[in-house]
Amino acid sequence: MRPTRGPWSVADADPEVDKVHQNSERGRRGGARAFVTRLGEIGGLREGVGIDQAAAVAGVISEPLVYQRLVVEAGWSVEAYATWMEDAVVAALLPR
Repeated sequence: MRPTRGPWSVADADPEVDKVHQNSERGRRGGARAFVTRLGEIGGLREGVGIDQAAAVAGVISEPLVYQRLVVEAGWSVEAYATWMEDAVVAALLPR
């Protein structure tokens, strides 16, 4: 399923840019899935949180738009953003 990016996206107008974007997204989502799969293997996922749910959460937390909104638009430092990501992953996925 191809995500909707909106009418402002260059990837919507240029097939080559779209191909690069799709490859990048597959890599990002694959990395999120690999991360949570490993957490599951070592017993690091909260009880009741499955791999699919955890991968979706990790995927949202690592969305480039989140970085755009927090760092670029809201002026957060990269360090503050990284801390937020860590806190969000811990709160959403790790055992309490």
